[in-house]
Amino acid sequence: MAKEINVQKTSTSDVKKKKKKWVPIFAGKEFNNKEIGETFIEEADMAMDKAVTLNLMNLTGDPKRQNFNVRFKVSSVKNGQAFADIIDYKLQVAQRKRLSRKGKDKLEDSHEYTTKDNVVAIIKPVFVTKACTNKSVHAMVRNESRKIISNIVKNMDFTQMMREVIDNNIQKEVKSGMKKFYPLTSVMFKAAVRKE
Repeated sequence: MAKEINVQKTSTSDVKKKKKKWVPIFAGKEFNNKEIGETFIEEADMAMDKAVTLNLMNLTGDPKRQNFNVRFKVSSVKNGQAFADIIDYKLQVAQRKRLSRKGKDKLEDSHEYTTKDNVVAIIKPVFVTKACTNKSVHAMVRNESRKIISNIVKNMDFTQMMREVIDNNIQKEVKSGMKKFYPLTSVMFKAAVRKE
């Protein structure tokens, strides 16, 4: 004899669908807690680890910074609001080609640096020399600039370092520090990224 199985049907009214809502995302206090975006989700806690990319001009209000993008990642949620930390800064691809100059050398580098709070940051500087040079000068520029950047970065936490990169302060210090080794026309960071 077959066993009788009771099957209970669940009506659609029993399953309640949660309504989605817009949750604002704010940058940290180093950016005056500016609202940088919002996400459409069911619960505010679901915003954790979401990333927001925006043009640096929109963050700083400075049109001169329109060639850079910055990315933030949500690190905490409080009172239905999401707060994000900056994780990278990048020069737009279209602008990289414009750095080349006739009669000058464009040197690129990429190196890992450790901040005061033990975060590993990958910084990719671009150097433009005052004249065409040789490979030994290229090597010297890369080596000496790494020492200068390392000395600056090791005394800052990651967020402070990124703020200084955005304000172009570290780039100016590197250019100034390189004068005694080889004069450079410009020093620019094409990227400064938190190593995941």
